[in-house]
Amino acid sequence: MPLKYDLDLLKLIFHGIAQDFPEDILPLLFHGTTMADLAATADLYVSLHTADLGRDADQSTAEAVYDGYSRVAVPRTEAGWHVYEGPPMPQVSNAAPIGVPRSTAGTPVITAAAVGTAATGAGHCLYWVRVNRWQINLQANVFASFGIGDLRFNAG
Repeated sequence: MPLKYDLDLLKLIFHGIAQDFPEDILPLLFHGTTMADLAATADLYVSLHTADLGRDADQSTAEAVYDGYSRVAVPRTEAGWHVYEGPPMPQVSNAAPIGVPRSTAGTPVITAAAVGTAATGAGHCLYWVRVNRWQINLQANVFASFGIGDLRFNAG
């Protein structure tokens, strides 16, 4: 299930545990910043999709299928992701260009991109975004790429 939370609600829920816990979630996920031994630094993986992803989607849901395709590893560091605390709400965007391997055969129409935890298979989908403004019509020898800040996810 994609991660989604209401910052004010999390502040209320975790008020007695740790005041800064809600603000630490995005740096933990996207920068690999440790938080009380919660996680080790690892890559996140950008995937392409041919349909919108619902709340129960995993990384393989409607994932693009074409010769040459693979998910792209992006480091959980400040070099990989920008984390904005808001206002109006926390956001994350890619800090560097992301290029997806070119199509050597197949012509999928890409309408969504996602960030998840696995290089292959049905990994946990953290966030997804429509790419309709870029709608990518892949053809042989066409590269899909996202410029700095093109993949922007709202945390609220």
